[in-house]
Formats: sequence, structure tokens, C-alpha cells
Amino acid sequence: MIKIIRAVLIICINAWLVLPVYAAEEDFWVPSYMPSSLAIGTLFDKDGSRSFRLHWDQALPYENRFALVYDRSQVATSETITMNNFQINIESSPLQVVRMGLGFERWGNWTLLHTDTYHGKLEWSSPRWRVLAQPSVRIINRHANSIDSIDAFRAYSRGLHLEAKLYFLDTMRIYLAHAQFYYDQDPSSLANTRDREVLLFSPLILQQAQGFETHRSQAGVSYLLPQIEISFDWRRSISAIDKNRYTYASISILWEFANRWVIQAQTGQSLDGEHRNVWYVASALAYRW
Repeated sequence: MIKIIRAVLIICINAWLVLPVYAAEEDFWVPSYMPSSLAIGTLFDKDGSRSFRLHWDQALPYENRFALVYDRSQVATSETITMNNFQINIESSPLQVVRMGLGFERWGNWTLLHTDTYHGKLEWSSPRWRVLAQPSVRIINRHANSIDSIDAFRAYSRGLHLEAKLYFLDTMRIYLAHAQFYYDQDPSSLANTRDREVLLFSPLILQQAQGFETHRSQAGVSYLLPQIEISFDWRRSISAIDKNRYTYASISILWEFANRWVIQAQTGQSLDGEHRNVWYVASALAYRW
């Protein structure tokens, strides 16, 4: 598995350096010009957790992309825990037949635990389909805490995310995805600490893809109307912490208005193996230039 990840990362870097910009035939879902954007978003769930997100996506020469994301979440458990998420990504043009990218993400709380994730991205596309492979390597660090008798813990995780998107009739998009993750140490020891409340169930953590899973399956469909996109998404995963199954479903509406502004509203539900559910709502506002 690690050899596959290393090979895909090398392909991403080399292909990005040597491939010219081959633009795919323009389709309804990918405009001929990809503007820069700045977005802010919030999320609240019924347990009292909340999140604030800032996302800057900058267009570079030859339609390459550079993105910075900052997310600050307050997760309501037996006490409120603040988790910070920082991401940096650089990708080649979405208009290319072959698209590459590299990214880094730091997530967590420096007094509790944090992770560093490195990932590559390789995508092939045509006017009617897209196929994506995204290998990743994650370093997990739990910090020692003598007050709570928590020992330090360090583990490495590697994973591979595969995704396919299909486009129909210029108004409908379907995607299917599956990801598999492997750990060099059993992360179930985290279940004996308060980390468990943060890692397993909060929709905020699911939104940040930091659920510490062994595998994850996803599916979704989007309908495109004039200036409006409606999406339905479903995800199911197995936790590496307690081996339970977790299901997540959502519906979102995106509305583009005044040429440069986009607003999005989303609601969803997460359900664990014991049938405990958490509802949440989220919203975002973006400006394009």
C-alpha cells in the first residue's frame, strides 16, 4: 500500500512539471474560467457544537489553483474542546484532462491531540466523467497529560481515496467514492480517554474528515437548475477507535446570485451504531472575482 501511495505522489509531481495544459472540452459543470473566491461558513449541531470556517481559493497563472482553509470548531462534550484545522493546497487547472495536486493539513488541539496529513491528488476527466485518486499519509499525536493520567501516543496512518463522477443531461451529477485507511498501531486505545468524544461522533469532525476510520464509502447526486444546485450526500464509515459503524446524510442548496455571490445552506444527520443521531445545520457565503 505504501508503495502505491509513493508511486501516485511521484506521478502527481512529475506529471505536473512536464505536462502541458491540455484543456478538456468545455462542459456545463466546468466553466471556461475559474474565478478566485473567498468564503466564510458556520456550522451548528443540536449538541451545542459549532464551527467557523474561512476558505480562500486563488486563481494562479494557467488556471492553476492555490487554496488556504482555516476552521475553528468548539466541540461540545463533557466540556467544550476547541479544535483548529489549517489546510494548504495547490492544484493544476480544473480544465486539464489530467489534473494534479498536493496538500497539507494540520488538525487538532495542542493540549489534547493533533494530526498532520500529507496528500497527493491525481484526476482524469472528460466532459462526461471524472476519476480521482488521492493517497494520503497522516501522523497522529496524542499529548501526555499527567492530570488525567493520559500517556503520549503516536501513530502513522496511510490511506487511499478513490472517486468517480458521472455527468448526465447537463443537469445531473452522480459521484461514488471509497477510501481505505491503515494504521501502524491500533488507535482503539484512544477510546479510553476523552478523545473518544471528539474523534467519533461530532458532525464537525465528520465535516473535517477526521473521524479516524478504517474505511469509508460515499455517494451523492446533484441537480443543476438555473443559478441553483441541489445536492444529496450519503456517507458510511467504520471507526478505527471503537469499530462501530457511522452513517452521515445531508442535503444542501447552493444559489449563485448577482454574478459574483454564492450562498449555500445545508442540513444533515449523523447516526452511530447505537442509533444515536445528531442533527446539524450549516451555511456559507462566498464572493468570486
